[in-house]
Amino acid sequence: MTTLADEILRESYAKKTVIGEMVERPIGEIRNAITVAHRFVLDKPMSSFMADLSTAVYRTVRKREVLDSMRHSALLPHDVTWVEFDGREFRRRVVELGISRTLDDVPLASPEDIPATWGMLMERHPRIPTAVRLTEFISGETSMAPGVMPVTQVWNAADAPLPWANVCHKSGMIAHGVLGYYCPYIGTLLPKRMPEHWKRRIICDGDGFDTHMMAVETAGITRYALAFLAALNDMPATFDTVTTGNRKYYVRGQYKRFLDHTVVRLNIPARRDNIKVARHLIAKIHMRAHKVREHWRVYQRAADFACEHLWGAVDDDNHAYCSRCPSWRTRIVEHVRGDTSLGWVQHSYKVGHKET
Repeated sequence: MTTLADEILRESYAKKTVIGEMVERPIGEIRNAITVAHRFVLDKPMSSFMADLSTAVYRTVRKREVLDSMRHSALLPHDVTWVEFDGREFRRRVVELGISRTLDDVPLASPEDIPATWGMLMERHPRIPTAVRLTEFISGETSMAPGVMPVTQVWNAADAPLPWANVCHKSGMIAHGVLGYYCPYIGTLLPKRMPEHWKRRIICDGDGFDTHMMAVETAGITRYALAFLAALNDMPATFDTVTTGNRKYYVRGQYKRFLDHTVVRLNIPARRDNIKVARHLIAKIHMRAHKVREHWRVYQRAADFACEHLWGAVDDDNHAYCSRCPSWRTRIVEHVRGDTSLGWVQHSYKVGHKET
């Protein structure tokens, strides 16, 4: 079985590959990351179930809280983790579930028009283990070589700042798919070089911003990863290790080994409803116990979202009001949220400065 990871590695040795240029990283760095990664390959039923998992958040009233719960649990099982799945089977299930649009004017492509396989290279930050960087790869079709998306997704499983510069939280909203929620712990790293013809104007709840066209094309990818990672330990699945033995391919005068990987197979009885199973998993994630640090909660009803707030002193009701717009904020004291019998999510925080 030749995986997308194998295809990307073979492409990385090509003389005219643009993979490194697209993500603005040395090609050797990408090749090394895929080589050392723990690799998971989802079979077709599991790829379909990924759609149930990642769209379960839309079936709740408290979408933002459920998304944050998924993020809190979305820690990588290994420093570098590779997950690939059947993109057409995933998209077929998304359309079947009726989640046919991510933004008001951006319909989802039909299953036949998208790459057959999608890969997610997820890397833990070297100093902050709760911070993750995701690079998306796609299989090539017919004569086309496999490729990479030029936008990189990032998140922090802790409620702490993202350790990357130039993070676009508005584009991150497209990546997690809960519209109108600019989560400060989820973002997108846009290419430094973005020609005008690659820019896309997005209007959401009356707020307009520019992003990369491929950020729109890959809408929802962060949510797919969060859902998979958060549910990984509880997922009804079997894990089979596949070793390639002495299978090799020849490239640039050398023989290279195909990569070992783990096949993840869905293990749900036919009589069970996949949607209900997915909702149960996401609900369980939402109920896991975690400590909520003391923080300000801002309310912006009928307020100017672009306002540079000027806060007054806290009153007797623990509220502080902005003197420039109708917003106010309340101080939330530290507390524990969730059910400890379902597990505990421990957050850690690290504050530092950029070295010069």
